[in-house]
Amino acid sequence: SLNPEDITLRSTNILTVMPTGVDESDIHKEYSENYRKYLAYARILTPSVMGAEDLVQQAFLNVVKHVRNNNVIVADALSGYLMKSIRNISISNHRKSSKQSNIHSVEDSSISPESLHLLSIEKQTVANALIELSATQRTVMVMTYFDGFKISEIAQELSISVSAVKTHLQRARKNMSKAIEANRLEETRKESL
Repeated sequence: SLNPEDITLRSTNILTVMPTGVDESDIHKEYSENYRKYLAYARILTPSVMGAEDLVQQAFLNVVKHVRNNNVIVADALSGYLMKSIRNISISNHRKSSKQSNIHSVEDSSISPESLHLLSIEKQTVANALIELSATQRTVMVMTYFDGFKISEIAQELSISVSAVKTHLQRARKNMSKAIEANRLEETRKESL
């Protein structure tokens, strides 16, 4: 059943159906059905589970506010809109935190500053390698190693087969190994100069 507002008559006399926007029930349905997918994406952007949960919740709240202000989000674009919102909130949070004091305290005096620096470099190398993966490979890696999902759970969450998850995971590991090794070779080359 079409609403009269959804139908427009173009000058060429072709009847077209305008896409309808989402309402709050659509947003709640998206939240209940795909929360884990958005959480996995947010985990790529922030180191803590709580931070990732906050990103996802804030993104959904922003979408609800957007819809309540009579702004239209096309149903087919809701997922992309949420992903972009999560990313933008993460960037905004990062900017806010980087403006705060740059003074860091070392709580464990048994770790030398050099060790902390090396650990920081290794974390950055892994983060860079993760970023270079395709979106699906990155999501599978995060869900497997950071969120503790089983392969069958990942397949169900991403609506792909178990063998596809295994393939993405295998390729992601291979690509990460290559990226980390390339980074190590580059660091070694820089040190020798």
